[in-house]
Amino acid sequence: MKELKDKMSRLEMLQNLTSMQVNATIQAFSEKVGFTVCEGYMVSAGRIKFTSVKSSNGIYMASSYRDGKFIAPKAGFYLVLSNILSNSQTGFYIRKNGKEIARAWSLYKDSNIDSFYSAPLSAFLELSVNDVITIEGESLNPASCLSIVQL
Repeated sequence: MKELKDKMSRLEMLQNLTSMQVNATIQAFSEKVGFTVCEGYMVSAGRIKFTSVKSSNGIYMASSYRDGKFIAPKAGFYLVLSNILSNSQTGFYIRKNGKEIARAWSLYKDSNIDSFYSAPLSAFLELSVNDVITIEGESLNPASCLSIVQL
């Protein structure tokens, strides 16, 4: 009988441990951060700042995205996506802590009277807390957007 009780106790302990692991995993997934911002304009050193928050989850925009700089609030893997609309053919960049990570050149998009060019940028990055991501370039249209999502 004692042996059976010991086995039951061990099973209960394992079940509780497994339950705690599942809860920790669920909590980790529910704490992911991400946002989409649009209406870009140029700030210093060719950096682009987006001003209109379209969506945000788990992130305080005032401290994590300011002056055109995304400052990672949590370590992890992130997907950075930006679509730049420009009135000239030029280069645009994703930079991590000042180092170029990805580059795209705006290409002809429309044959209407007002020509616009589109530059799609994307990068999969591992970020540490306080790493800085910027989107940089020269000329853009306010219809440009940026999305950053922790995976």
